[in-house]
Order: sequence, then C-alpha cells, then structure tokens
Amino acid sequence: MGWWKIDSDEHGQIVNAVPGRDSADAMYNGDGPADLMGSALRKIDAQYVAAWGRSAKAEELREVFDFCLNGMLRLRESGHANAPAHPRAVASRPECGCSAIQSKGDQK
Repeated sequence: MGWWKIDSDEHGQIVNAVPGRDSADAMYNGDGPADLMGSALRKIDAQYVAAWGRSAKAEELREVFDFCLNGMLRLRESGHANAPAHPRAVASRPECGCSAIQSKGDQK
C-alpha cells in the first residue's frame, strides 16, 4: 500500500511518503484509506438507489461524510474516541461517531 503527502486540504500532490520515516505531523493520503472510502461511497450510493431510485448527489455524499466526521471529532475531543456515545450506538453504528449526534435526543 502506498502513501503520499497532501500539500493542502484540497489537493493531493503525489509525493511518496513512508510511515516511520516521514513526519507524522504532515497530512497524508494512501491507497488503503482511498480503497476503504471508495467502498463506503459505493455502499452509500446503493442505499440512495434503493430508497430514492437514483444515485446520491455529490452534496448528499459530502453531507453524510461531514455528519459522521463531526460526530467522530466530537468523540475524540471528549476523550472517548473509541467508546460509543450512547449504549445503543454499539448495535446501531459502532464504526462511526454519527450515533453520537443521532442519539442525543435519547439521552434526555
């Protein structure tokens, strides 16, 4: 699996990077993360096709990503990056911080 350094939040300049040799403080992308994201995007798109009879729009995919990323970042900031935000999150969405946002109303 290859890794490359990202020169900004928006553009990836293909410059090979080696874990353990290059600084962990820089931003990187890699074949593994890209493969995982590609698979996830295809699965999400299939859910839109099943529910709405059409592929997901680019903005819908961005919104799904942002929704889950924001939930994950909230968990990290709270010091509970590996713990579900709510007991039911274990059964519903253990792989994503999304459950933290969706379960908020249940905690009242």
